[in-house]
Amino acid sequence: MTAFLDATLFYAARGWPVFPCNPKPDKPGAKIKRAKSPLVGQDKDEAGNKIPRSGGLHKATTDPDLIRQWWTKWPKALIGVRTGANRADMRADDRKTCGRENLGGFS
Repeated sequence: MTAFLDATLFYAARGWPVFPCNPKPDKPGAKIKRAKSPLVGQDKDEAGNKIPRSGGLHKATTDPDLIRQWWTKWPKALIGVRTGANRADMRADDRKTCGRENLGGFS
């Protein structure tokens, strides 16, 4: 396993839905910014049109099998963690859940 996969599984085990993000930096002056964007694309309907809100953070999961599948495909992917209204129980300033002492060497 890679350090990224280990860390991702650690976050998922804590109940934090995760998704893979692009680790490559954008080229200077790039008009389309792709760095740190989700690697998991949107689903498509029967006509081949992208379905809004079906990719990226909307596919965030705590399923270890799916996480292993993603990080096998993209072993250097950055770790996206779904936050916001659906994740109100997670606070970045909460030392008990997010402090370095609780990250098991992944910080």
